[in-house]
Amino acid sequence: MNSGICVRGNIYGENDLDYYGIVDEILELSYVGFGNKVVILHCHWFDPVNGVKVDNVYGLVDINHKSKLQTNEPFVLAGQSQHVYYTKYPQSGSKNTSDWWPACKVR
Repeated sequence: MNSGICVRGNIYGENDLDYYGIVDEILELSYVGFGNKVVILHCHWFDPVNGVKVDNVYGLVDINHKSKLQTNEPFVLAGQSQHVYYTKYPQSGSKNTSDWWPACKVR
């Protein structure tokens, strides 16, 4: 099962930044009362600065699957996320693509 995830974020100022990761755990929290439930996702996040490459012409996104975001905030609300499928490049004998996975957003 491919459980990739993308969350839209922004950093200081006007720069938008997407955070990519892999879902480790799905948690449903129930609170007192009728219908008071929320679903959160515990994720392994990739470094959005050094671990993500975006092609400026075609908008294709590559993720370095060995990068890790150094954060203590692994959770995100399920409603804030978008499903992403990660794949591998065909073996070309080049080590330039061995650490990078193309990311395909699923609608």
